[in-house]
Amino acid sequence: MNKIIYFGAILLLFTACEDFFLKEVDIKVDKYPEGIALTGIWKNSLQGGAVFISEAKAILDSTPSPIENAKIEITTTKNRTWNTTFNTREKIYNCQSDSDIEIGEEINIKVTIPNFPVLEAKQIKPDTVSITNIDFIVNGHTDIDGYKSDLIKVQLNDPPQKNYYGIKIFQYDQDGNIYNRYLNSQDQNFKGLTEDDVLVFNDDLFNGRKMTMNLYGYIDNSTGNSLEVELINLSEDLYKYYYSQIISLSSGENPFSEPITIHQNVLNGYGIFGIGSSTKKILEF
Repeated sequence: MNKIIYFGAILLLFTACEDFFLKEVDIKVDKYPEGIALTGIWKNSLQGGAVFISEAKAILDSTPSPIENAKIEITTTKNRTWNTTFNTREKIYNCQSDSDIEIGEEINIKVTIPNFPVLEAKQIKPDTVSITNIDFIVNGHTDIDGYKSDLIKVQLNDPPQKNYYGIKIFQYDQDGNIYNRYLNSQDQNFKGLTEDDVLVFNDDLFNGRKMTMNLYGYIDNSTGNSLEVELINLSEDLYKYYYSQIISLSSGENPFSEPITIHQNVLNGYGIFGIGSSTKKILEF
């Protein structure tokens, strides 16, 4: 009899605990502050790029409302003429200069929207850094489980000042079709991979010296195919934006991870205006 009562007590306790953990609790969440968000990432800022403008939304809201009546004014230290048009299909503003933007040139962007403060952001175009050599080695990488993949060695000469980099890989087939290639790295310089597959790193460990970045993945090296390697010298703001994005992605759904603040540089609003200078090298198979 005592055993039956004891078992019943445990069952009751377990049921009570289960009800406790399933209890719904209403949490009051403050309304997300009103504002405007600007996203302008010009990885190859030769003559400008695209800008997306929307209402600022909370992090759980994945449907930002694009704003189509914004007035965009762009000025540079070289007094160039800019043409800004709105793409109704992609809901972006295409901002194009009448001539190539020079290294060290400052770009200022102002966005005016009725009933909101004027948004402002600025960037200085970084120098280009050339790829000195590319080596492709079939099955040149072996992971800890013994699986092999292709190895791509990208060599560059880093200038003496502080630099931030991104690498993006594209594959072309014999018919001219282009494919974005997902690659990874185990180099100590490697910081991570962004949402749009840019491999990010900086020159903390090799400032002013020659270095080789080792990337691995799967490449179709059939005859007639080619590989395009794009090296992007990122502005500091764009690097910080990418790096904070990488940390946020890596934290995933870990309930114990610290909140991540995505880097921003837009005055009187939200978002990022970041630029880069890119060089490309083609490897033919």
